[in-house]
Amino acid sequence: MLAEFIGAIRDLSVRAAFPHIKDDVTKNHLLIWPDGRCEIFHGEPIPRDHSACDLTAICAASQEDKDDLRHSVWYSRKSVVLLYEHFLRQDRMTLTLNEHPVLVKLRELEQAKPAMTHAQFVQMFRVYFEGYAIEGNLLETIRRITFRKNEEGESEIRHGRASLGKTLQAELCGVAEIPESVILDIPIFAGQVIPDRASICCVIDIDPAKQTFQMYPFPGEIDLALWEAEQKLRDRLVEGCAKDARIYYGTP
Repeated sequence: MLAEFIGAIRDLSVRAAFPHIKDDVTKNHLLIWPDGRCEIFHGEPIPRDHSACDLTAICAASQEDKDDLRHSVWYSRKSVVLLYEHFLRQDRMTLTLNEHPVLVKLRELEQAKPAMTHAQFVQMFRVYFEGYAIEGNLLETIRRITFRKNEEGESEIRHGRASLGKTLQAELCGVAEIPESVILDIPIFAGQVIPDRASICCVIDIDPAKQTFQMYPFPGEIDLALWEAEQKLRDRLVEGCAKDARIYYGTP
């Protein structure tokens, strides 16, 4: 009992001799020592987080020249982050990257592979992909497609023609002008943040028997396009940022 009492007194004397900060370390404190001395404790600076609207802001901020300031840039398909490494704090500037609606639509087609009617296919192509096909005015060719059924003795299966038995055969008028695949030259990122484009090759599959259309990217095409976009993004950063800025692939 006596030993515990002595130990408690000893602990109280230690606490009295050395002040303890239990509040927010980012705030300033006035310390009063047992001998009456006063000392000001400056809190840690709060890091500042800036939001960039385009890549130019990131590059311009990296050009800020101070002896005690270093810059590092982290980039990916999701964002570009500039870190200000100051001896007192580490601020940051973030540019968020969103996928272009056309690329988002291609992802949906890749996953679902929906079978569309002629009207649905024309509407989808007109809304999302008109002007992006390298083959020219593919939309007008798609509009002119008509279905018909012939009574023939032969049976064959090829693009635009499918066997329906020994005699009945579905056929498309104008299908010879439609390629089995189409290359779309589309923007990767939304808005005008980064205007670079990438090519994505898509399958065009027509089922005359059901009178339906399908279009979806070949496997790996979207990932390849995103990888190419990331390489172009790095080239822009190397060209636009300060020469001594460190550039990393990833997220901080």
